[in-house]
Amino acid sequence: MVDLRIPTSFGGIVLAASTAAIFFCSASPTRCDGRLRDKMDVWRAGLRGVNTRWNRTADDLRLLRDEWGVNVIRGLGNKTPLRWKQPPYGFNEENWALLHGLCDAGREAGMYVVIDIHTTPGTERHTTTGPNDLLWQDAEFHDLLVSTWERIVREFKGRPEVIGYDLLNEPGIPADAQPGSPADWNALVARLIEVIRAEDPDTPIIVEPPVVRAPGKLVHDRVTGLFYFPERMPDSRIVYSPHFYFPGQFTHQGLRGRPDGLKYPGCEAPFFHPEGRWEKVAWDRSILAKVVQPAVKFQRERDAVIFWGEFSAPRWAPGADEYVADVISVFEQYGWSWAYHSFREANVWNPEFGPDRDNTELLPDTPRLRTLKAAFAGNKGNYLPPEGD
Repeated sequence: MVDLRIPTSFGGIVLAASTAAIFFCSASPTRCDGRLRDKMDVWRAGLRGVNTRWNRTADDLRLLRDEWGVNVIRGLGNKTPLRWKQPPYGFNEENWALLHGLCDAGREAGMYVVIDIHTTPGTERHTTTGPNDLLWQDAEFHDLLVSTWERIVREFKGRPEVIGYDLLNEPGIPADAQPGSPADWNALVARLIEVIRAEDPDTPIIVEPPVVRAPGKLVHDRVTGLFYFPERMPDSRIVYSPHFYFPGQFTHQGLRGRPDGLKYPGCEAPFFHPEGRWEKVAWDRSILAKVVQPAVKFQRERDAVIFWGEFSAPRWAPGADEYVADVISVFEQYGWSWAYHSFREANVWNPEFGPDRDNTELLPDTPRLRTLKAAFAGNKGNYLPPEGD
C-alpha cells in the first residue's frame, strides 16, 4: 500500500492523511456547541466518502461511518431514476421512496447525503450523458429536469443530512452549442439554480463541469471544463464537482470491450494538456498531479469549493490500489473533498471484494479498503450527529 502521509490542508490546519483528525463541529442545521452553522462550512472542513445506491440501509451507513470513517455518501440514482425515461416520463414513485429511505437512513446513522439523480429523460445512458443526447437538442427535456428538481426541493429542503443537490451527472455537450440553445449547460444550470433557490436558499448546489466535444476533437475534459462556467455564477453557495477517471484507458480497462492488462504506474496513455494538445506519457503520480492543475488554478482564482464526486479503477487492474492511493494523495494535497466510486454498487469497483476478479465474497480487509480507511481517518470531528444525539 502506498503511504498516504502527505501534507494536507483543510481550513488552515495541516495534517497527515494517514492519521489525520480534523476537529471541526458539524454544520447547519446540525449542532455545534448549541449553535447552528452553515452547510458550506462542512464542505470547507472536508468531506471524504463513497458513492452508493439508494437502497442502502441505516446499518449499511453505520458500517461506513463507524468502521470505515466515512462522513458523506453520494447517493446515485443511476439505476433508480426518479422519472421514467420513456414517454410520458412520469415520476417513478418507488424510486422516490428509495431516495427518502436513503436520506432517513443517513439522518439515523449520522451520515451526510448528496442527492445525485444521475440520469433524466433525454439521456441515452443511465451512467453519463453525451453530446448527442436529446437533452441537448430539445428544451422539453429541460422542463422535465426542472420539475424533477422542484419536487426534490419541496420534499427534501431543510433536512440536516442533505449536504448538496447534484444537478446532473457528467454533462457531455457538443462544442458547437450556442448560447441559449438546449445545449447551453450554463443556461440550464442557471435555470435550475433559480427554481431551487425559490424554495431552498440554503442547501449547497453541486455543479459538474462538462466534457465538451467536437467531431474528432476534445475541447474540455472533466477538469478543464471547470472554466466553461462563467466567472460570476448566479449563486454563491456552489460546490464544483469534477470526476477523475484519468487515464480512461487504465480506469476503464476491461469494460465495454476495452483491452485489459494496463499496469500502473507506467502505463502509456494520452495526456490532455489544457491548451488542447495531446501527449502520450507514462502515467504515475506526477502525471495525476498535472491533470488537476486546472482545478488548482480554478480554486485559487475563484475561491471555489471542490468536490471530486467520483474516481476509481477496476479492483483487479494491475496497480489499481496504488493508483487509488495516489489519486487520494493528490486530492488531500489540495484540501479537496472526495467520494470514492463505489460501495456495493458494482462488482468492478467494490473495495470489499479485493483484487481477485472472480471473488464476489465480502472481505473484512483488502488492500484498497486499508487505503480508503487510512484516508477516511481525516473525517474525525466533521460528522453529522446521529438522530437522537
